Amino acid sequence: MRKNCIRTGILSLALILLSACATLKSDEMTERESELGLSEGQTISEGSDPISEDIISNMGRETMSESDGEGNAEETLPGQEIESQETVSDKESQLEGELAASEEGNVSQTEVSLAAYRKVVEESNTGMVFSLINLDGDEIPELAAGDRGNDKYFIYTIKDSTVFCLVDSMVTAELTYFENSGIIAAFASWNGGGDEGGYGRQYYQTSVDKTLTDGDIPILRYSYNAVYNEEGVYTGKGVTEYFFMGQETDETMYKKTLETLGITEDGGRLCLENAASAEEMLDILR
Repeated sequence: MRKNCIRTGILSLALILLSACATLKSDEMTERESELGLSEGQTISEGSDPISEDIISNMGRETMSESDGEGNAEETLPGQEIESQETVSDKESQLEGELAASEEGNVSQTEVSLAAYRKVVEESNTGMVFSLINLDGDEIPELAAGDRGNDKYFIYTIKDSTVFCLVDSMVTAELTYFENSGIIAAFASWNGGGDEGGYGRQYYQTSVDKTLTDGDIPILRYSYNAVYNEEGVYTGKGVTEYFFMGQETDETMYKKTLETLGITEDGGRLCLENAASAEEMLDILR
């Protein structure tokens, strides 16, 4: 009987000690879970790495959520801000380089275009004179050339980086142009000109698709001829005729067409108003 009591006591003491150990281990596990920020229901299995990749991932997400909730601030990794600033700086430098290259390209284009006229001047006949005019309104001026001894006029422009002849060997007493319009006017006189003779003007539209010559039909044309009696005496009167695309028209239609073209009879400028010799023009084109 006494032995049984001792055995029972020893068994009870062993059970108490086992229960105490289990409780301590459970508390330790709970404390470690709490330190690692595990949510309810998550456990750390024995033999596993307590700092697993999943736990690190969860902790990172929780940290970012807390930061967003407080100030909507994103987590910045070391060196990230510096890299961003360097990227902006690189883009600004690249943009400045592109602008500089663009400006340099525009200047080069103008210089090359003007230099292209040099060959025309160098190969011209002796005694010809030249002038730079603004006929079509772009940034590159046209080159007007005239052989005053033969009343022949030429106008050149730049097309696809090469010289193109707009007007070739047009015979006229004077050639007028209307700025930014592409319109030129050739003036001629006969029978002494003036009220007791005859004169007229022809208007043409220039184009880089076709070279104008004396054989082309003008858009508009008028001619004045003094009237003489049977005895050959000037009557003090004259007759003016008007034409549109080679067909006779009246004065009203003629003036309306001038207005449509955006020009007036007295609004033009002489192509060789500021004429320069070949040597002078070559210096300008350098």
